[in-house]
Amino acid sequence: ATGMADVAFGTDTVGSVRVPAACCGILGLKTTFRLVSLKGVFPLSPDNLDTVGPMAKDIPRLVQGMDLLQEGFAARYKKAVGAKPSARDIRIGRLYVDGTDPAIDKALDDALAAKHFRIVKLNRAFKAKWDEADRHGRTLAVADAWLNDRKYLDKRGVTGTSKAGILLGELEYKNNYRAAKLARSELQHTLRQVFKKVDFIAVPTLQRLPPR
Repeated sequence: ATGMADVAFGTDTVGSVRVPAACCGILGLKTTFRLVSLKGVFPLSPDNLDTVGPMAKDIPRLVQGMDLLQEGFAARYKKAVGAKPSARDIRIGRLYVDGTDPAIDKALDDALAAKHFRIVKLNRAFKAKWDEADRHGRTLAVADAWLNDRKYLDKRGVTGTSKAGILLGELEYKNNYRAAKLARSELQHTLRQVFKKVDFIAVPTLQRLPPR
């Protein structure tokens, strides 16, 4: 955000690349799970959600960051741009999430309209599936934190907030973890169907403006 670096890297389980990027007015990418190696990364949800991704002030630098993480990415990106060089060729599925500040929704809609993307409003049935997937994702995140990091519960320096999160994960693991894992294939099927109709899904990173 201050221009000190062209690219930065972070880990993202439930938003730790995307949310800081959104708060700072830059771009952040949560990569596809297992696209980038997690070797050396402190585990939170290594079997389900942990990823490594770049942050940058614009798309060219974001692509440069991805190319550093995965050799050949820049060439594949260039090829994808060549296949659909105009925003008018790209179908954006627009998803509206309950509780989002109207000003944020408007800003996103205005940005998409200004570039002349083809907008497809996603229906309530898909929104219900999305909301369900969000709940399951949060279950996986905290339950995996308990599975991987409960050994730190009695360690000095671990904050009360971190301990509370790990202990919540124990409850989620016992009560909801299996259902969350089983729901994955159904969500993947739903997304495959949606991506026959759209190229991307647009949804706000933050539902509220960050504090000043």
